[in-house]
Amino acid sequence: MRKSSQKTSPAAKFLMAIVIVIFSVFAGFLWLGSNELKAMRIAFIPNHAFSDDTQDQAPNYQKADYWYAHPNLKPEMTLALPDGTKNNTQTKASVFFMHPTTYVSRNHWNAPWDSAAANQRLQALVVKHQANAFNQDADIYLPRYRQMTFGAFLTDKDQITDTYHAADIAYQDLVTAFQHFIKDMNAAHGKDHPFILAGHSQGSFHMIRLLYEHISGTPLAARLVAAYPLGWAVSLEADVAPMTDIHACGFPKDTRCLVAFQTFGPNGDGSLLQEYFNGSVGPSGVPRQATKMLCVNPVNWQIDGEATLSKHLGALPLMMGVDDPIGRVTKGYLDTKCTQDGLLMLGQTPAQDWQDYKMFGENYHLYDINFFWANIRVNVSERIEAWHTLNNQQIKAN
Repeated sequence: MRKSSQKTSPAAKFLMAIVIVIFSVFAGFLWLGSNELKAMRIAFIPNHAFSDDTQDQAPNYQKADYWYAHPNLKPEMTLALPDGTKNNTQTKASVFFMHPTTYVSRNHWNAPWDSAAANQRLQALVVKHQANAFNQDADIYLPRYRQMTFGAFLTDKDQITDTYHAADIAYQDLVTAFQHFIKDMNAAHGKDHPFILAGHSQGSFHMIRLLYEHISGTPLAARLVAAYPLGWAVSLEADVAPMTDIHACGFPKDTRCLVAFQTFGPNGDGSLLQEYFNGSVGPSGVPRQATKMLCVNPVNWQIDGEATLSKHLGALPLMMGVDDPIGRVTKGYLDTKCTQDGLLMLGQTPAQDWQDYKMFGENYHLYDINFFWANIRVNVSERIEAWHTLNNQQIKAN
């Protein structure tokens, strides 16, 4: 563990709070635009202070109840796949997946365990459309955690303390889950077994801090195949550079590296995202202003890359009904390029079926994984194989 990870300093806490508050403004604008931010705050921010809230008990990750997927505690939980897709029979790596925000109630600052709506959204979005992109050659650990409510991303400076405390509860749950993940993975596969971090949105937000505080600078960094903090603004200088043993992924089989991108339409407006980015800091306290936002193109896996339709392996339609079947993968659907500002820009406007959850500024945030589901799935396998080749290890069958 990194030397400073045992106890977060007051300065670090203050910087984290600034990050969260600035992001909160960005998130509100992203959904509906500045003229609707006040209404959003009324609708989603809890109407009581964090100190007056009641928190559910901390998770016990020795129990199956605190996992959506776990190869040992919950072996009956299999992630369904689209027709024509199957997993390999060998476990070549393990994946720790940090899910996005699915709790939107203003009743609590952090999601209670028994929130049926949040759990249903997570099943419909994450289990069916996100985590299964990573399991072709790997087992999936998908923990539940007391995630921040969506309204915590909308607070202003008067509620900075509430937002910070909500974020820290979510983060500390994920740290505990990650520690269980490492222990369980070591017991099942040995202490040289590689792993992947994957996540989206709120999960990616916490991942950057987890990488800095608990992986970089430790022996775990050598076992990291790659980290995929998708749907989050990552700075090369402020987020990646302070981790001297982890770098940005520059080619499809690069390892011990990090992939990040955020998807916009051909006329997308990333100005509000840039505003957040310029006003925030990385987990080490380095300001992001005047730094470069990382964009790894998920079609050719190059930094600031551009890719044609022929390289697009397939998009997975977003079917958010709990009982909806998994859609069929559509190949050759999108061409893409990274802009100078670090956005991943689509070459054409997706069909109407892909417009239901589009956000302000042609931001296709909710589709970040769906658009590139097949490319991600293939790339994860490529990086796992590359890690084993570089480390000269025999892949162990289950």
